[in-house]
Amino acid sequence: MNLSNTLLFRGLEDTEITSLLNCLDATERSYKKSEVLLSEGSITENIGIVLSGMAVIFCNDIWGNTSILGNVAPGSVFAEVYACVPGQPSVSAVEDTSVLFVNVGHVLATCTNSCPFHTRLVQNLLTICAHKSLRLSQRILHTTSKSIRGRLMSYFSE
Repeated sequence: MNLSNTLLFRGLEDTEITSLLNCLDATERSYKKSEVLLSEGSITENIGIVLSGMAVIFCNDIWGNTSILGNVAPGSVFAEVYACVPGQPSVSAVEDTSVLFVNVGHVLATCTNSCPFHTRLVQNLLTICAHKSLRLSQRILHTTSKSIRGRLMSYFSE
């Protein structure tokens, strides 16, 4: 996957991305189908970018029921919030999956080189978080109505 096509690295040249990956201490890891990428309740300092394959974000309740919170397709970012707030849902590979991990501390703190394109990376991360926040707000809006009719009308009107 060409990283310049991902939301996190949008607007950056390949040479800038290569430089950033060294600065961010990025590592690539492969997972087999059903292998857990991030365990529920574990602490992570990394943001993940799916390079190939597919992953699912899920959580289990006290009764053992699994709720799928979302899918992570190639080029998508996951765990950006979990890297800042530990103890969140699990992420598991739905198929053989390759992931690039980037340390969130290295993303948020500018390096000694003061790369001008590092600012672009932080802006892209903030944009990703804002879009996800808006989607969650819309989901809440659709479920706040007390009636099924109201929920459906909210969903269809969007």
